[in-house]
Amino acid sequence: MKTQKGFTIIELIVVIAIIAVLAAIVMINVSGYIAKARNVKRISDVGNYVKALNMYYADKGHFPNNDNSIGCCLGKGMSSDVLSACGNLPDHSNVKCDTLGFSTPANENDLTEYYASPVDTPFSVLSVKFAGYNYTAIDKGGGTCHSAPDCQNFILVYVLQGSNQACGNGASEDLANKITGATICRI
Repeated sequence: MKTQKGFTIIELIVVIAIIAVLAAIVMINVSGYIAKARNVKRISDVGNYVKALNMYYADKGHFPNNDNSIGCCLGKGMSSDVLSACGNLPDHSNVKCDTLGFSTPANENDLTEYYASPVDTPFSVLSVKFAGYNYTAIDKGGGTCHSAPDCQNFILVYVLQGSNQACGNGASEDLANKITGATICRI
């Protein structure tokens, strides 16, 4: 009698199913770590921006003024994808802050001597892309500041992936602009 060596189709399907389940478990765990890593980087970048803005203030006696009426996205090497994603933040413009440390040649509002801005990577929450850090200079009266000597405060807004994340850097969650699956932080 001749016996054939090998696996039956049922055995192969069972093995493939087990491998698929294990791969799904690994992917779920990895995606959570990617979001956490992105959030840690974002919080670190914001801390560096705050330090740079405070050093700028210590040197010049005011914060950099806005390029436009509703703030601008901080970052360098921004693609249109990142600028578009930054425009999805509440109270934000998709305008890159060309005079806030990213212009060539440098001008009065240049932050590059205080902090070399990172390139931000967009992420999606419910099919909406978010990226960037929005900076808005505030004048003494609490309005948007356009004249450098009057800029005595600032607002920095950024989004963390996942609900109820700790904002860090003294920032608080913006409860007025909730987004499912994300945490909006405001300094």
